Amino acid sequence: MKQHQGTMQGPAAGEPVAARTDHDNFVDAPPDFRFPVVRTRLMADLAGRALQRPCGLATVETLLSPHGWGKTVILAEVFRAWRRDAGLPGVWLGLGYLDDDLDTVILQLSRQIAAWVPGMAPGLVAERGPVYAAQDRILWPLLENVPRPFLICIDNIDNCTESLAPGALDALFDTTPPGVHFLLTSNRSLGYDRVEAMMRGALREHGMNELAFADAEACEMLGRTVQALGPEVLPALLERAEGWVAGLRLVAMLLDAPAGGAGMLSRFSGAAPGLRDWFDRKVLAAMPPQMHRFLLFASLLPSFEPGQVGKVIGAGDVQKHMDSMLAQGMFIVPVAGRCNRFRMHQLLRDRLRSEAEQTVPEPERTAFCREMAQLAAEDWLWDEAISAARSSRSDSLIAQVLERAAPSLVRDMCRMRYFVEVVDELIAAGVPLGFETRYWHVFALTFYLRHASAGRHLEQLRSMACGGDAGGCSLVHRVEHLSVALAFLRDDLPLAGRHARQWLESGHDKDPFDHAWVLSVMAAYHLTAYRFAETRDCLWRARALAHEVRSPYLTGWCDLILGASYLYEGNVFRGREIIDQALARAEQALGADADLCDLISSVASKCAVEAGDHGKARDLLARALRSMHKHGNVGTSMCAVDAALQLWDGDERDPVFLRLKAVVPRYSFRLRLMFSCYLIRRLVSLGRVADAQAEAAAVGLDLAEGRVRLAGGELLPRTRDIIAMTAIELLLGIGDSAPPASWPSASGRRPSMTAAPCARPGLNWC
Repeated sequence: MKQHQGTMQGPAAGEPVAARTDHDNFVDAPPDFRFPVVRTRLMADLAGRALQRPCGLATVETLLSPHGWGKTVILAEVFRAWRRDAGLPGVWLGLGYLDDDLDTVILQLSRQIAAWVPGMAPGLVAERGPVYAAQDRILWPLLENVPRPFLICIDNIDNCTESLAPGALDALFDTTPPGVHFLLTSNRSLGYDRVEAMMRGALREHGMNELAFADAEACEMLGRTVQALGPEVLPALLERAEGWVAGLRLVAMLLDAPAGGAGMLSRFSGAAPGLRDWFDRKVLAAMPPQMHRFLLFASLLPSFEPGQVGKVIGAGDVQKHMDSMLAQGMFIVPVAGRCNRFRMHQLLRDRLRSEAEQTVPEPERTAFCREMAQLAAEDWLWDEAISAARSSRSDSLIAQVLERAAPSLVRDMCRMRYFVEVVDELIAAGVPLGFETRYWHVFALTFYLRHASAGRHLEQLRSMACGGDAGGCSLVHRVEHLSVALAFLRDDLPLAGRHARQWLESGHDKDPFDHAWVLSVMAAYHLTAYRFAETRDCLWRARALAHEVRSPYLTGWCDLILGASYLYEGNVFRGREIIDQALARAEQALGADADLCDLISSVASKCAVEAGDHGKARDLLARALRSMHKHGNVGTSMCAVDAALQLWDGDERDPVFLRLKAVVPRYSFRLRLMFSCYLIRRLVSLGRVADAQAEAAAVGLDLAEGRVRLAGGELLPRTRDIIAMTAIELLLGIGDSAPPASWPSASGRRPSMTAAPCARPGLNWC
């Protein structure tokens, strides 16, 4: 392959120092198989075409089938032939079970590719979390500069559910540079225009027909066992197995058992159900009873630790049987990032779980799940604890686990989205839930633009608190804290301020977390009126309480407001220092994917823009925009909108601009109005005064008065100032130097324009 290596632009013969993934659901190297690998027809075809000169692979080749057809084995062997045997450049990305957007996958992939393009993206490896529009902004520039040919293997790409949406992967196929090849595996149909891609020769798909084992391949896998049975056994076996690779492996185990043999297989006629049905009734029955029992109980859990399961059910030699199953390529696979935890392929789990529910007495199943849930809860493995509790189908156990998990998931770990999804499902199923679960459910709902749902559940929670025991008065006081949160996240800050003041002045005992949260809302309310001293006084008190309850979420939230206070005061560099430190701490405590990190990134992007660091601002802005459609925080979103429009070059096809146009209408009137104001100011600075005038007319901006005619109700001082500043800048752009009538001077009179140099387009008071 020297001809290929001679054309490479980067290091090819040796392995580059690749960026390791920082996400448990991603794997950057193919798995090592503990069973002999059969070189199938498809494997030989792919490897042969890959190593041709020039490379004979299509731009994109997919292996598409359900679980258990050997896709990962083929992909791994082709990748090893490419890298190890031919020394050609390429990357591997394996996706675990997750539900992330496509940009998360693109960023992880870009980290791997960046190792082959020295100097192209110096900050990419240090980047944390997904980046909005990562495909256009990061991946394609990297692909244009990789050494050619270059192979990208992505295993289980459908675990990124966004890849299943129609058109999601069209750009991947349409714009990949010549010499770059994608080899993908998927259990489900992916979202792309197959006909167009195939007509251009950019796509080749390989389904179950090509993945299925032929006679010779099955003989090689089954080894000497099937040879001893005679040639008449194999055709019947293949007919029943339908070429299903994992099924054949299970049969191999059966034939190796003491009671196995041709007699057992011959009892099934050609009209009998296929191997999948036969697997239910016969394969598992032929396993050692102890292992069969172990698998029945393990199937009740999404993942399991063999030692724990064995201890709870009293099974011995579990690890020995697990090693045997792993060595034979069974449906048991390790869970990424979790030491000695495993999961079953879904097909095996579905069959075993169905059998367990029919054969294991319900009290025994419930007792097992209860103990597994308690073990997981002791280790703060809340996902596993909740799953085990739900598998027990015991409403009381589910409620008990959620009551323990709720404060930790929402208050401490910022896992609000996950918590809301779980509780929504349980409420829909009619599961009775406790006060703590309901309380934190309402708290989490307020963050995701679900104000109607939050208000409805708040009334139910209030009724629950009023109907309680002697502690009912205290519970009512806690519920009123949620009224503060709901008003704040509905962007009714005057009402939130009044509720917060009443709550703080009440004589009831106050939970430290609730107390700190209400103080932070009061601080945000003061900040909108430029009362900086009062803002910081509330924050110092709130921060002390946040430290007391050891809540990284609450600490980060207070730091966000504190940094914003310095930004609005004009001390950009002090504000940026606080915000950058807050972001680093939140990432370390909560993970880069936490929604709080996105909120902090919104303010950080504004700080970076004002400091002139536009490159960093764009990176932060991308993080800020990734979840802006899921939360309702107007204050932080205003910072992101302002930063984005200051960086906008006027191209209305820009993906960030289109993102804002799609998301902003979901928000309250204040953010929609501020978007128009920032847009008008940016259009003026770009010299597009006529477009700015059109936008001003659309939102009802009265230039003479410096007011918005459509704005009803109470406007915050900061909002009024931005409206007036927008009118001033538009008047300057038009050529009218007379300031709006509503713009006051310190003495109450309108100032002359010579006294207002700060009205230049580059300065944004927000």
